Amino acid sequence: MNTLKVFNSSNGKEIEVWPKDMDLVSYYHDFPDVDSVDLNQAIEAVGNGWRAPTREELYLICEQLHKKGLGNFKANYYYYLEDSQIIYEDCPNINFQSMEWDSFGGMSSDGVRLVREI
Repeated sequence: MNTLKVFNSSNGKEIEVWPKDMDLVSYYHDFPDVDSVDLNQAIEAVGNGWRAPTREELYLICEQLHKKGLGNFKANYYYYLEDSQIIYEDCPNINFQSMEWDSFGGMSSDGVRLVREI
C-alpha cells in the first residue's frame, strides 16, 4: 500500500491517508437501508485506527495531496468527521474541485478518504 501522509502544522503531527476512496456508491447499492450509524460501523470495521478525517484534516489532504495531483482522488465531495460521527443526510463535506464547503454532495460523486494517526 502506498503511504500518503499530510502534516498538520497546528499540532505538529502527521496523519496517514488511505490510498484510495471508500466506495460509497457500491456500499449504498449493496445496503440500501443503511443510515449514518452503519456507515460509521463500516469505517470502524476497517480497523487498525482508520477513521474519517476531521474537517481540518480533510482540508490539509486537499491542500497537500489533491492540489498537487497526489492521492488519486476520484470523488468531487469528501465527507469529514463532525462531533465523532459521519452523518450522511446533510453530511458536512468539501467539494475538492471548487474547494467550497457544502452540506450535501450527491451519492454518485461522494467519497470518504480514511486517515489514522502515525
